[in-house]
Amino acid sequence: MANAKPVIVSQYKASLAMLRDAIERCSEALWNDARHKPPFWRIAYHVLFYTDNIRHVQHHAGQLHIRLREEMQEEIEWIGNA
Repeated sequence: MANAKPVIVSQYKASLAMLRDAIERCSEALWNDARHKPPFWRIAYHVLFYTDNIRHVQHHAGQLHIRLREEMQEEIEWIGNA
């Protein structure tokens, strides 16, 4: 399981690179094309919005993890397995 982290990080970075490439290659016409629901720009916006929120969630999950350890004075079984 220790080898999973680099793989996940690699896939995450590759996904962001793929998104960047799609945004850079998108023409103005396709960017605002109303025939597609939702339009290209809206999908790109939502991907970026939730990417930022994932970082926010991870930050607060880390804070909660620290708070749990301080409060319980012992390691929770699932924390040791993460």
